Amino acid sequence: MNRSKYIIIFALLLLSSIAAGIFLGSNYYFDDRIPKNYYVGKVKVGGMTRQAAISAISTFEPDDILDKPLAFVYEEKKKITKFEFWPSQAGLQILPEETIDQIFAGNSGYFSKVSSRLVSKKRVVTPRFKISSPIEAVLVLEHLREQIAQKPSDAEFIVLFTKTSGRSERRVLIQDEVIGKKLIVEKTFEGFGRNIREGITDSELVVEDIKPKITGDMLRQIPNYDVIG
Repeated sequence: MNRSKYIIIFALLLLSSIAAGIFLGSNYYFDDRIPKNYYVGKVKVGGMTRQAAISAISTFEPDDILDKPLAFVYEEKKKITKFEFWPSQAGLQILPEETIDQIFAGNSGYFSKVSSRLVSKKRVVTPRFKISSPIEAVLVLEHLREQIAQKPSDAEFIVLFTKTSGRSERRVLIQDEVIGKKLIVEKTFEGFGRNIREGITDSELVVEDIKPKITGDMLRQIPNYDVIG
């Protein structure tokens, strides 16, 4: 009876040791490698060590590694407009170490590492960038500033004359104001710089409304405005 107990205890200890060895061994292996289904843009880095992956993406030009362009985004009245561009146009440079370290940071837990290896779906990571030529980035924004710029226009009265059955009739209408638009280059530049270091492909354009001096509501408050003219 006692011998059977010792055998069972020995077997349990042996199984525990094997499980611990598998756990520690696989954890060590996983710590050193990127899951096989990972890409940085168009470049496969899955299965590589940290240093090998850094070396691999360092050989690519910024435009060649991305599978789609970056974009500045502007939303107005629920309509979204995108201005797309490639990294070289804005003077960007890849940050290989930050890009790869972000992949390892996202797979730091043991179960996270195991599950990432069981999932076969392709996972694409956007490379991290920095602005190496601020002048080029500002030139892109200055070009967009010209496209977005709109001068404000005051509301005004419009007098229309029509003839009906030989009679001349006059109507006074109000043409509403036009809100001006101005791109704030400095704030957009700051947000853009933060986003590209975090792997965010779309950056919001900071656009300021410029209100005119006279609005349609002001003109409608004038008593009997229809007798003007």
